[in-house]
Amino acid sequence: MFASRCCFFLAVLPLLIKKAQNEHRVKSKLLEKKVDDLAGKLNLVVTDANVLHNEMEETKAYNTIIQQRISGLEATVRNLNERITILSTPAKIPEIVSTPSEAVPLTHNVSVSDSSKPPDTPESNAQLQEDTKGRLAIAKGFWDAMNAKDIQEAKRYTTKESGDKLLTTDTDATASSKVTFGEVKTEDNRTTIETAMQTLRGTTTTEAQMQTILVEEDGQWKVDAGQTMMSMVGGAMGEMTQDVGKTLEQGLGKGAEEMGKAVAVDTRKGAQEVPQASDAKSDVVPPKQEIAATSKSSEPAEREAFLKDNIVSLAEAEFPSNKGLQWKILGFEHKAHLTYVEVEPTPASVGYPRLKFAITFKNPETPRVIGTYGFKDGQYSLLSTKKN
Repeated sequence: MFASRCCFFLAVLPLLIKKAQNEHRVKSKLLEKKVDDLAGKLNLVVTDANVLHNEMEETKAYNTIIQQRISGLEATVRNLNERITILSTPAKIPEIVSTPSEAVPLTHNVSVSDSSKPPDTPESNAQLQEDTKGRLAIAKGFWDAMNAKDIQEAKRYTTKESGDKLLTTDTDATASSKVTFGEVKTEDNRTTIETAMQTLRGTTTTEAQMQTILVEEDGQWKVDAGQTMMSMVGGAMGEMTQDVGKTLEQGLGKGAEEMGKAVAVDTRKGAQEVPQASDAKSDVVPPKQEIAATSKSSEPAEREAFLKDNIVSLAEAEFPSNKGLQWKILGFEHKAHLTYVEVEPTPASVGYPRLKFAITFKNPETPRVIGTYGFKDGQYSLLSTKKN
């Protein structure tokens, strides 16, 4: 009996061993498959984390540009407040409609003061009034030509230096303008005429308060177009503020979009701390290494040396139709991984006397221009931006 049982177990034992080995092999394969799936998921998490990192860097760059625009806008508002305070005294002024064929009398309701002559001057009031009419006629001719967008005609009334730099950026043929003059003040060889311009575009009316400034050149009164445009406040600056507002709106919209993406994947940030499988490949640059590389490229002297050697190629990439220009570097400004370089093209054929490029050194091997500013009317304005 015992012998028969032993024979039975000896016969069954190989089958049991084989069955156990099969079960172990199946479990091993399942475990290997799970490990492979986990490694694939970790790769996806790491890739998403890398994308999040890059998007956050782009958002920082856009926020930097937006903060600079806001700072410039605040400075403009302060200047406007000071200017409005100075011009707050009301003056009764005649109206001059910018129609070339219409002759508008300029002799009435104009306050005239000439500090270049003593109170007891023998010059008659009639002569003073006649001189004032001549200066107002020059101012009227200048503004009529500007409203007609006739730069060549406007240059007839301006000084040579300011006329050479004169240009018009208003291409709206449907816009109509109305110019009125106020108090006329003369000091030595400079005459200041308080000027108001109302512009109608469709159903929108804007008003600009400024001073038409005339100076003596070769014995004749001429409009200094540069000083006149710099004195502009009110509606004209309001239009500029609207343009700035559009730029800010676009930048904020972009920032909100990027932040929305960041929030959507924010729950995956902790995956950077999860130990990876030995066969999992990662394309994320370790934070310490990235900080070290950025720090190395953040030396102002190294950046400035690079820009001095490569400013021509960087500028030509932004203005490919203006190759062959000479670019003179006027100054540098360093902020985090960004460097702002102010340049002057020679000849100034790109449309602006000076330009400023915002260059990112986040990747030390390939610095790139991500923002371009043009200098006009005494300040820089944003022309274009690029993703970092």
